[in-house]
Amino acid sequence: MLMVLFLPKGKLHLSLDRTEWDFGSQQWNVLMLTAYSEGVGLPLWWSLLDNNSGNSNTQDRTKLLTQVVTLLGSERIGSLCADREFIGKDWYKWLLNNKIRFFLRLPKSHHIQVGQHLMKPESILGDRKKALLDNIQIADFQLSVALERVVNQKGESDLLVVLTNSFAYIDSFLQTSVEYRNLF
Repeated sequence: MLMVLFLPKGKLHLSLDRTEWDFGSQQWNVLMLTAYSEGVGLPLWWSLLDNNSGNSNTQDRTKLLTQVVTLLGSERIGSLCADREFIGKDWYKWLLNNKIRFFLRLPKSHHIQVGQHLMKPESILGDRKKALLDNIQIADFQLSVALERVVNQKGESDLLVVLTNSFAYIDSFLQTSVEYRNLF
């Protein structure tokens, strides 16, 4: 909680990630929430997962974020960014119920329902560099999806697929994604 004293005033942009550390025969699987401001990340809250290298589940995530919301208040959370393992209907529902603006990266193999058709992001994008889809039905919710061709850390062409609940701010996603893209 001491780290809260070092946070800037105003809205915070949070990143949720899981990391694994091996110390000899001991393995630590950590779920970490970091606050970002002006390109600097400050570890805010973390919890140890007891599943030996497994992904977190919705209960792990909501427990961690509930502690942060209790400490800071949901009005301080400007947005939450998370990678491909942080998906799921119950997770989306919790974020929506808590009015947390989110940008969740989806696996590029994830199918997206466009009208009556389930399509892969690559097919939706076609020859375009980027596409924004509003009011897409995903796990019983009307959400938005942003697709963009990017160059990954290895210098290879890749596809960034991001699920968001902030279609009213979707234009700002492209600006925000430049900051977040470095986290993936």
